[in-house]
Amino acid sequence: RMFDETPPIIDCVEDMELFECDEIPIIEIPVGYDNCDEDVLVTGVRSDGLALNDPFPLNQQVIITFTAQDDCGNESSCDFTVILLSCEIPHCTYTQGYYGNVNGSACLPDGTTSSAQSIMENALNGVGGTFNFGSLSTGNYFRLQLSDVIGNPIPSENNIFRMLPGGGTPRKLVGYSTFDDYSTWSDNDPLKASNPNMGKINNNLLSQTMTLFFNLQMDGFLANYELQSSFATADVECGSDVPIPDQIEVFYISQNVIDYLVNTQGSATVETLFELANKALGGEDIGNLTPSAINGAVDAINRGFDQCRMEIPVPPEMIPSVPVKDLTADFSVYPVPFVDRVTIKYQYQYDSPAEIQLFDAKGTLLLQENDYNAGYNREHVLYLPNYLQGKGEMYFVKVITKTGVTIKKIISTNF
Repeated sequence: RMFDETPPIIDCVEDMELFECDEIPIIEIPVGYDNCDEDVLVTGVRSDGLALNDPFPLNQQVIITFTAQDDCGNESSCDFTVILLSCEIPHCTYTQGYYGNVNGSACLPDGTTSSAQSIMENALNGVGGTFNFGSLSTGNYFRLQLSDVIGNPIPSENNIFRMLPGGGTPRKLVGYSTFDDYSTWSDNDPLKASNPNMGKINNNLLSQTMTLFFNLQMDGFLANYELQSSFATADVECGSDVPIPDQIEVFYISQNVIDYLVNTQGSATVETLFELANKALGGEDIGNLTPSAINGAVDAINRGFDQCRMEIPVPPEMIPSVPVKDLTADFSVYPVPFVDRVTIKYQYQYDSPAEIQLFDAKGTLLLQENDYNAGYNREHVLYLPNYLQGKGEMYFVKVITKTGVTIKKIISTNF
């Protein structure tokens, strides 16, 4: 009698790197060969527990193990990996804080690096040296000129680094303005006409739209990116298209903004959003939308791909699962007393857009802003107009999220 102690032979395929926009091949069970058994049983198991040809998760490595067993119980196995990569490409955007920093260095979509001043210079050169934010037809627009970026041989002395980063309530522009003509911004709209921060943009919709302009001119593929009410992005190394798993953030865009763009423009993309932002600045018809909602959408794009990131599926673990009783809109606010701004730091431990309201002691609503990227430990700066500063007055800040409302008191300085 002879005992079979020879395991069967089985060959696995090479590791597979697939792309979601291509046709996904069928994973076939290989044939096993044995010295005694003519019909070797071969089984396949996926590391994620799904059936062999179920859809693969994006950007996650799945190990497939095939095991061959003959009639005498001898076994052999082999495995290979499958990773399904998104067809999305990284986008490179920067925030208004970056563009307001003369020493900022940036990664470009092609993997090279540049400075903030060079990016802005190239953006304006690409449109003939001048760009009007707002609407020429209504007469409400702000003119940005190449001289604002490179007019002074000392980089830090150029106008753009005084204008950005901006702040203030998002709103339409009033008439024509440009930095070089002080008479066009002596009313603090849209540039702050007195110290502190003289020359700074105090209309956040203008500074965010200006920032998006630079980003669109730098990243030629950003214009066609389709807006979503929530999307996740991950960091990539400069010039790479491989997401870094532990560098993931989730961002939010008002569904009302998306629906409006689809209904009026036929598509909700970054390009149509940029056009909408300029309509809002120009005081054109924007339906029932608010400048704050449009500002929040623009901010989500500017920050969503900040310093080169790529879109990935929203990880299940980043979807909040906090008991309802623990969902509050708690926040801290500082400094108190304040001069011209207060910083709101969110302390609720879940992701939710926040509506920020400011009331006087009589309950009159003075300011209202939306922050679509609110969340635990994130901050939002609320800029107060001149008439609310320096009077030793008491105000109330209200933060409203999807599940909670919290109100806190602040006081302005006496000087």
